[in-house]
Amino acid sequence: MMVHRGSSFLLLSWLLVAAPVRSEPVLDLHGDPLPAGAIARMGSARWNHGARVGAVLVSGDGKTVASFGDDGILKFWEPANGKMIRQLQGLPAAQMLSPDGSLLATADRDGSTRLHDAATGMERSSTPGNPVVFSPDGKTLLTNEFDRAARTYTLRLVDTANGNVAWSLTEQPLNVYCADISADGRLLALGCGDGIIYLHEMATGKEVGRCMGHRGYVQAVAFTPDGKGLASASKDLSMRRWDVASGKEQRCFDGLTASRLVFSSDGKTLTALSAEQRVCRIIDAETGKVQRALAVNAGLRLSNALSRDGRVLAGILGVGTLRVWDLQQPEPEVALPTAAVAALAFSPDGKLLASGCGDHRVYLWDAATGKLLRRLHGHQSGVNAVAFSADGQLLASGAGFEDFMVCVWETATGKEQRLLPGHQNGTQSLHFEASGSRLLAATRRGTARYWDAATGRELPLPLTNGFSLAFTDDGRRYAHLARSPVNANMELLLVETATGKPLRKMTLAREQRAARLAVSPDARWIVLAAANSPFADERREHLYDLWDTTTGKKVRSFGALGNEPTRTAAQNWLTFSPDGRLLADTERAGRVRLWEMTTGHERQALEGQPGAITAGVFSPDGNRFATAGNDGQILVWDLFGLQGGLPAAALAPADLEAAWNELGDHGQRGAAALRRLMRGPGQTLPYLRDQLKPVAPLAADRTARLVADLDSNQFETRDQATKELEAAGEPAAAPLRKVLAETKPSLEMRQRIEGILQRLDGTVVSAERLRIYRALEILERLDSTESRAVLKVMAGGVPESRITQEAAAALERLARRASARP
Repeated sequence: MMVHRGSSFLLLSWLLVAAPVRSEPVLDLHGDPLPAGAIARMGSARWNHGARVGAVLVSGDGKTVASFGDDGILKFWEPANGKMIRQLQGLPAAQMLSPDGSLLATADRDGSTRLHDAATGMERSSTPGNPVVFSPDGKTLLTNEFDRAARTYTLRLVDTANGNVAWSLTEQPLNVYCADISADGRLLALGCGDGIIYLHEMATGKEVGRCMGHRGYVQAVAFTPDGKGLASASKDLSMRRWDVASGKEQRCFDGLTASRLVFSSDGKTLTALSAEQRVCRIIDAETGKVQRALAVNAGLRLSNALSRDGRVLAGILGVGTLRVWDLQQPEPEVALPTAAVAALAFSPDGKLLASGCGDHRVYLWDAATGKLLRRLHGHQSGVNAVAFSADGQLLASGAGFEDFMVCVWETATGKEQRLLPGHQNGTQSLHFEASGSRLLAATRRGTARYWDAATGRELPLPLTNGFSLAFTDDGRRYAHLARSPVNANMELLLVETATGKPLRKMTLAREQRAARLAVSPDARWIVLAAANSPFADERREHLYDLWDTTTGKKVRSFGALGNEPTRTAAQNWLTFSPDGRLLADTERAGRVRLWEMTTGHERQALEGQPGAITAGVFSPDGNRFATAGNDGQILVWDLFGLQGGLPAAALAPADLEAAWNELGDHGQRGAAALRRLMRGPGQTLPYLRDQLKPVAPLAADRTARLVADLDSNQFETRDQATKELEAAGEPAAAPLRKVLAETKPSLEMRQRIEGILQRLDGTVVSAERLRIYRALEILERLDSTESRAVLKVMAGGVPESRITQEAAAALERLARRASARP
């Protein structure tokens, strides 16, 4: 294939501008790299698995810590600082690490234990049964297999080097719940379901003694460092000390129990980890007195989360965040959130980011750096909603079912200013009015309350009953679904909050259930995320319907369902950008999609958030987006490359012309051209000033002439008239509709008129108009004196034109943002 030399130059220029590459990755405050496109991290990637953790493993020497998550990934961590060392995929469920951390024992679905090299994941051997305990030197592993047919258990001692079985026991009538091997490797203690502890020789497997006295099954056993004593814990809520040689009980500590017992190296203390009570106790081994109690949520498989010397304990905080304790040191306070984040909000000036978390707290962050500024305490349940007042001086937060209050905080000090009565159903969203201190709190069940947050006085709220309520950001209007009083169809309504007055009623084409609604900040757009009814004859093929409240018409459906045409569109959240041009949703774990409302196409995807994304919000200028997950971690993304540390692009005339032409493309080329032009404001703004012209009025006689030319015998004349009428914009719509209503135009003329009207009402967007809409977006996002001057010129066009209205709305938003700056 031959390529023209000039074309090669343009292609190279396009690549350099469209895909700039940083020489060094962007790092967070802790020195860890951020995903591509992210510019800040709130929280930390340290000890952060990124998915729900089902098992935490600690090697016997305490030098290796690993976590196994629902994502099927085994991650290894550096105990000193929580930095991830490596990860392994494709392994069965991880169960335990060998004492030196070099071997990994996993439990396969077929009931076998597999030994893997912990560094590479390579399988070394396989044996029937589940792993029970490694010997102190790591050379052998005890497994336990249950035979359902014979109702018996078989113990096997396996050589970890080659997988050979040294001996096996099948006489065990009851399940082995726990086991320990003495430090010298001579004796094996088995705690069983009959309350008896059986002692066996490690060399032969022969039983050499029993310790009897518990009245419930034995949950944990541990040899003293010298091997002469033994401790046990039982379901009967007692802990006992035994003499190994005689099998006699030496002392009993009632009221204590544990899932794992470990003696200190000097034998003076006993670490007791309880799965049921989620507590770790340090106990005097002689008196049974509890010296220290540490509350932990160590998750599943607690027996393998404690080192053999009882010093290192690993657990799970929240869902996917680990915590490692040195039990010989005082417990430090956990500063960063570890529970799922349910709500996010930027301050009006974009400098602060507030997050509401499942740990009952609200966190305030520096949105540029990710630095934690303040923690707000006061709720009794997970925080579901946060919102800043228009001046940024107040922050409101609302929680879930167990907490019936809305807290209002002073942003500058973190001081609780006021408590407002909330809902029994819990608060789902909060909305401050654009001016003043009026606050609205809503729930998913269609209820809401309205206050003056400054005085605490509740205001009347004539809320209409309906389904799936969605409020604008300022709470002044809301959309909801209601059943028509005339027939069984559903109606989509836009309502004024203060009066309950319906502003627009839209009848759905057929009865639909709505999984989610979203309303743009100016209430022009409503997105309905509907679902297929199992009883409907017609099946939906798209996730979303976009409705224009100015016309009451559905503009388009978008977001193909793909291979699952019957699944429910039940996204965790939907949110509009402040200018209403973009809609963000979450498609799957770790991925956010940004949809362009003008075209209905996916403009951009954000990937790299660990685990499930639970919240998302645009910055006030729409140039950044924050995402949060169920592990407490928050990422801030630079959507247009304006704040990511990249140098401004130098656009040559040929680059500007190529980007301008591509700006009208409905696909990814158009989105890429928009980002390229934004990154070169020095050349882009003068170029757009020359390209954009305000929509001029069209004289009545000229309009009539053009309408008549649509039926000309000359193709060129018809085509030119079509272009001019479309360029004239919305003022040309009325005479065109009059022609359709009052005359009988030819087939081609009718098709041309209908096509023009579709392009004018936004159902179909031509490349020419899309180019202008995106150019106006660029001017608003760059937000400079020069860009505002061009917008002002465009806002002086024909008032009926959507292009004129878009320019005027952009100027209004820029003015509001300017007033929010200090």
